[in-house]
Amino acid sequence: MEEQVREKVEKNNGGGAVVQRVNPLTPFLQQRLSAEISTALSDKMEAAKLFIQSGFLPDAIKTPAQALIVMQTGNDLGLTWTESFRSINVIHNRPCMSAQLLIGLCYRTREVEQAHIKESTDKKAVYVLQRRGSPAFESVFTLEDAERAKFSMQWDKVQEKWKMKDNWVKQPGTMLLWRAMSRAARMIFPDAVCGIYTPDEFADELAITKDPETGEGTGVEAIVPKEPDPIEEEVGKPTASPQAEAEAGEMDVQQLGAYVMTVGKYAGQKLSQIIMEVTGTGKAKGYEYLEWYAREANKNPKERDIVGSFLAALDREKEAASGRA
Repeated sequence: MEEQVREKVEKNNGGGAVVQRVNPLTPFLQQRLSAEISTALSDKMEAAKLFIQSGFLPDAIKTPAQALIVMQTGNDLGLTWTESFRSINVIHNRPCMSAQLLIGLCYRTREVEQAHIKESTDKKAVYVLQRRGSPAFESVFTLEDAERAKFSMQWDKVQEKWKMKDNWVKQPGTMLLWRAMSRAARMIFPDAVCGIYTPDEFADELAITKDPETGEGTGVEAIVPKEPDPIEEEVGKPTASPQAEAEAGEMDVQQLGAYVMTVGKYAGQKLSQIIMEVTGTGKAKGYEYLEWYAREANKNPKERDIVGSFLAALDREKEAASGRA
């Protein structure tokens, strides 16, 4: 039993230093985890119902099925059910975990040779993680990296400009360190973290917005730097306006639909994606937004005209389809 709990590795480095690793899972927790993993699915569902009835689960977990998924995800990561509910956050239907816990999962492999903070300032964080038998990996993350990738920024829909996220304003050093730690965990122990991201990293991939009328939450792809768009180059020619080119039939719906919005709540999405978005009640939210944008977006007239051209092309296509019918 003692051998299961701890492991000693002596290094012949002249000083006779001893590196000691302790398994974070006690024998009791290890037995409990094994029992949970081997539990039949029907029994797990009954346990999930009891957890829901307790009223003490996170707000994002509302049904036994959702609780069961969190329980199973935790078991896959080597966490007991109660650890899973404490540790796993569900953001827009995806499991997330803090950077500290990602490193904790690395430790549970009992393969961590060293793990420490080498540098931590408001401008730069360096975290060292080494797996037994492999070279040490230095994970570096700087404020410049965060600003370049817009990790530390969010889009202000009202003012239509980028602004620094509140947590990056108040504690930039901590945010940089979490980034460096989570990157190290995924690079060196991908088998331990199984693709789990931190809530902050996931928030960078999705800009969570709400419909002003229904209050419904919507996941919109975050803004990312995009390659030069051939449609933008085409409509930018001085020979004709985007509206005139569309009316002349030089660009069809498919071509215009590939245009990527650069500002607003749907920034980073193609027009063809936006037009398909509806609310839970079937309301054509994306179409109504584009109609409003084509009328009111005076701050970006070129993009407003492109949106107008797209809607006009859609109308012509519908009329043609109706005539064929």
